Amino acid sequence: MDKKIVTIVVVAAALIAVVVAVGLLLQDHGGSNEDKHKIVSGDRVSVNYTGTLYAYYGEENAAVFDTSYETIAKDPTVLKSNDFSVKPSYSTLDFMVDSRTSLKIFKEAVEGHYAGDIVKVRQAAEEGDSTTFETGTLPLKGNIMSNVFPVVASQFKNMHPEVKLEAKTPVDFTASCGWPGKATLSEDETEVMMEYLPIKGQSYEAYDNTRTTVYYKVTDVGESTIMYDIEIHDPVYLDGNSIQMLKLDMGSRSVYITALEDDQMSYKFGKEAYGQPLYYLIEIVSVNA
Repeated sequence: MDKKIVTIVVVAAALIAVVVAVGLLLQDHGGSNEDKHKIVSGDRVSVNYTGTLYAYYGEENAAVFDTSYETIAKDPTVLKSNDFSVKPSYSTLDFMVDSRTSLKIFKEAVEGHYAGDIVKVRQAAEEGDSTTFETGTLPLKGNIMSNVFPVVASQFKNMHPEVKLEAKTPVDFTASCGWPGKATLSEDETEVMMEYLPIKGQSYEAYDNTRTTVYYKVTDVGESTIMYDIEIHDPVYLDGNSIQMLKLDMGSRSVYITALEDDQMSYKFGKEAYGQPLYYLIEIVSVNA
């Protein structure tokens, strides 16, 4: 047989084999889709999820505020939001896909998808919590704070769970703004009197999320007040003057710093997620399992 004919036959046979293989792959892929159940109203779904501020999990600047993954929650290298806290246990989120689903955004995210899919969904700020919150501005220099004030005992416990108090016994502690203080539980154990004891001229670390650090520099200490400047190192800018929020202790309350401009900063008071778009990465684990 002519060598050219043999070559043509061999090449043709190889091409046919490739076409058949590709056809089988496409057929298998299509068959697997047909075997899957597309999620519709009435289905019971189990999902894992990670909710973040600023961007989707895995993207630049994403800060986790909630997750069902224990590995993410306990990974110190993963940037967390200011209000993030580790849960006692972790498991999938299970819910019925119907009109009564309280997590509307999850319901809408999974409908039309299949087990094994990973879905991204963004909740716009106006679609989230409608609670109103206070906003305002503060100077970076010349801030004044009372050095003695009472707080509810349960509030102090939430702020300083490591501090063990006994009624009428002053206990040394480090305030969340970094400087030393004394806390005294009332006789009826309902109130804690906090006294701040910073040293004039010293700077105290008030915030550190491994990216941004904030120091309070004490410029004066009076009989009842503390005067201090706020020094913010390496803020993460998002757009214009807006930054990744910094939760700062301002004495009787905490505020979230949202923007920096010249010699002042903008803040909001309430919850960190108020007025923010929320980003969810949702993994559909099972359907009607």
